[in-house]
Order: sequence, then C-alpha cells, then structure tokens
Amino acid sequence: MPTTGAPGNIWYPDANSPVAPLENLFLQQAASVNDALSALTPGSAWTTYTPTLTDMVLGNGTLVAKHRKNGASRDVVFVFTFGSTSSISNTARFTLPLAAPYASSFGIYISDSGTDSYPAFLRVAGGVAFPMTLSGGYFSSTQPFTWVAGDRIEAAFTYLEN
Repeated sequence: MPTTGAPGNIWYPDANSPVAPLENLFLQQAASVNDALSALTPGSAWTTYTPTLTDMVLGNGTLVAKHRKNGASRDVVFVFTFGSTSSISNTARFTLPLAAPYASSFGIYISDSGTDSYPAFLRVAGGVAFPMTLSGGYFSSTQPFTWVAGDRIEAAFTYLEN
C-alpha cells in the first residue's frame, strides 16, 4: 500500500510494497521535483545582499538591498537614504545580486527631502546598475540636485536572469 511522507506529499511505495527497494529512489526523485517546483514559485523569500557601491559613500546613511527569485527573473529592491556623511560623485553605481544577461532600463524615484520626489531611471548592464536622470545624465554630487541628509534613491525592479 503506498504512503505519503515525501516532500510535497507525493505518493511513493513504502517498505511493504513489492517495489520496496526503489523507496529511496522515489524519495530522492520526490525531493528533487519539490525543490524544482519551489525554485519556480513566484514570491520566494527575500534575501538581503550587500551591493558594492562605486562613487557612492553610505557614511551614516541607510541602505536596504534585497532580492528574490521570481520564476526565471530576479526581483530587486534598492533604497539608499543619505545621512549627513553620505555622498555621491562622478558615475554613481551599484552591483546587482546576479548579473543581468541583457541591458535594460527601469523607472525609479528619487526624493529631494523637504522638496519633492522625481522620476529617474536605472540603467542595468551586466552586473551593475547606474541611476540616471531622465535626460540621460549620471547622478553626481549636484545631479539631478545637490544631495543632502534624508534624500533617497528608491529602486524596485525585475530583470531576467542568465
């Protein structure tokens, strides 16, 4: 008589079954199928990652960087909040949790504390993301405005994985 107990409640033969020597094989296959299905399930758990920041100094600011697998894609959240000792210069950029196979662009928001929020975009190429102004310029200490404590770069985007 078959029984359950394998991951995902998949039926497999038990020790009393005529195919008992295959029990471990069925258990391994059931676990493998369950693992594969779990990897494809959208909304898998978020994982924090530490991006490499180039021409961006966090100082006493805060950074939220997390990602999760979503089918064949990767969801990413990146929020850089400036503190009084944070800075940005030249061609600011940060690394992605996994390289993107295709160059892409995504809409993001930037917040000029006490003033307003503005649209901007993120250019993704390989394993790096470049925040940019709508006119195509790179972020710097004065672009698109002078960055001060409380300002934010907020990005939430999804890209296809390799």
